[in-house]
Amino acid sequence: MFLALDLISQAIEALERQENIGRSLMSELIQSRAVYYWAGANYPAALADLEYAQYVISMDKDNVVELSSVHGNRGLVYWSMSEYDMAEKEFLKAIYLSEQNKSIYLLMKQVGNLGMVYFNRGDLLKALLYIEREIELAKISNDEYENALGVGNKAAILAYTDHAEQALPDMMSALQKYINTDRFETLVSTLVDLSTCYYRIGDLENSSRFAQRAFDLTQEKDNPVLNVIACRVRALSMPTPDAFELLSITLKLAEQYDRKLDVAGCKIFMAYLTSDSESKTRLWDEAVAILEKIGATKWIENKKPGDPIVLPMTA
Repeated sequence: MFLALDLISQAIEALERQENIGRSLMSELIQSRAVYYWAGANYPAALADLEYAQYVISMDKDNVVELSSVHGNRGLVYWSMSEYDMAEKEFLKAIYLSEQNKSIYLLMKQVGNLGMVYFNRGDLLKALLYIEREIELAKISNDEYENALGVGNKAAILAYTDHAEQALPDMMSALQKYINTDRFETLVSTLVDLSTCYYRIGDLENSSRFAQRAFDLTQEKDNPVLNVIACRVRALSMPTPDAFELLSITLKLAEQYDRKLDVAGCKIFMAYLTSDSESKTRLWDEAVAILEKIGATKWIENKKPGDPIVLPMTA
């Protein structure tokens, strides 16, 4: 990742020294660097680059495609920061511009991303509507990867409903598609989804098996976001003392990278694990305050401190 960042930065600097720069190319390079920053959880740097990319492309008002891409990428950063109101606004702008330009590919991506915003908020029915639209567009454009991604996201959402068992076939199918590809992040996310799904249907053995595979993979690469979600899912099937200790460590990492939903997820499950009533109440109250701030309180409707609530684990 660091080598790629250096190379992209060098290319950007070379273009900046030219009198007549290709604005589309410049914007693409800046956005590529922003995506690398986003993947490494350096969200301030990603947002700064996207602001720069938008400034560059603003001088070419007819380039709707690049502008849609900027809004979509900014939406991804806000989504990862659990700033869901901001993410929703950016994805809606990207969808509007994609429709204006009649770009099925961009529209498909942004519709799917918006669906995942609603998923993280706990609005599962709305999330499914947008993901279904993503799958429909993927079929129209014969995009096998985006179709598989949409089907996998739909299964991930179903895992949090009363129909979790129905999600397993599509998750296993997605796993087979990604297992021998370079889609490392998608592979880890699919393993995390499988582990979560098995946990929710009470199969702790398979939950532990897939969680361990996800955890082992994240140890091979320096990716703090994937490390956080792999540790969170691993804790689901561990003995209570070990799970609490692992989540305590994971909580610090989630706080370091401003992963608000992950912070709430750690705290709310730690509240379930602890037998100390004072700690249980404190952890629950802290998690609820975060969920209220980010607009994700649907996850705790009709719930109480100590309930085994599993919040989404999304990269």
